[in-house]
Amino acid sequence: RGGLGCYSPPCRYCTMPNASPTVPYWTCPPTAPTTSGPTPSSACTAEGHDQWETGHEVACCSGLESTLETCRIFDKCHICKRPGGSPTSEPPVGPTSGPSTSCNPVDVSSDSVWTVKQGTHPSCSSPSLNTRSRPKMCDGDPTSTVLAMDRPQAECMYTAMDDCRFNMHDFKTLEADVSWDGCEGYWNCPTWISPDQWIAPQGESGEYDMIENSCGGKLAANRGWPHLGDNHEWTGIDRNSWSGHITMQKDDEGRMQVGLCEGTGPCDLTTSLPGGVGRYPSSLYDSKACTQGDCTWQLRSDIWNGTSGSEMCHAYDPSFTNACKQTIRNVKIDKGTPWSGKCAALNK
Repeated sequence: RGGLGCYSPPCRYCTMPNASPTVPYWTCPPTAPTTSGPTPSSACTAEGHDQWETGHEVACCSGLESTLETCRIFDKCHICKRPGGSPTSEPPVGPTSGPSTSCNPVDVSSDSVWTVKQGTHPSCSSPSLNTRSRPKMCDGDPTSTVLAMDRPQAECMYTAMDDCRFNMHDFKTLEADVSWDGCEGYWNCPTWISPDQWIAPQGESGEYDMIENSCGGKLAANRGWPHLGDNHEWTGIDRNSWSGHITMQKDDEGRMQVGLCEGTGPCDLTTSLPGGVGRYPSSLYDSKACTQGDCTWQLRSDIWNGTSGSEMCHAYDPSFTNACKQTIRNVKIDKGTPWSGKCAALNK
């Protein structure tokens, strides 16, 4: 990428005079000739994209400047950003149709139990959260959240139930209808719970990712990262497109079990389900969220498709032609006592 003979697609290193054996492409002279590749495009590079996506340097669009950032886990990219990292003043609106025909996506209203997050997240730090495709909700359902990319592009989409937290000692069950479409290859997590006080390491934090796509190349329920144990692969569930129901239960000892089933649920976790049943033998009460924190959790949903972030499972890939969409709706959470205020929509 910009050197005197790149190799290993995508081109990430360059052979340089007197360099033994190679040097990273971002240290190569920007004017060095390339030996092959397509004719450089005359179009400019849009905000949040890498100047070298095409294999040739393409100048940033007007009002943007090139910033060298870590991306694709161990690589660096020349990302076009506005000075100071500010988002566009008019972010693109979301799609007019959602992942499910039973959901009519509308702008998030004040009675929604979900918060549209702002700023950045360690797992998806560029572009800024929800500054391109905007999260929506299903019309008439304040428990729903719709994350739908309006086109294949770098995205960090994230919503969370900031106003409707629950104590894990009192939590009993979670029920929700969930669907996704066009998500093959994306790192997305329609439903996950994470404690208010997240204390490293990940496997001891108390984070539970009930449906996580592409982390470790699988669709799975993960306790933190896939290699940390207490994980379950959803082998009978389509990673690209699926619609159904999720049921999560906790026993008196703090052990979780979760299942996916067709229809609107609840799922019978004592029977044979399409993807089996994920059972976590470790108690959440032993996680650092309870031993060192106040044992409070909340439900979250995301699509991490950014150009940078810590320990990314999968980063933005310009070759993708599919745009990921996911919906969570009809959410019911039994936290031991009734919800009140706008969170009362979560009562069974």
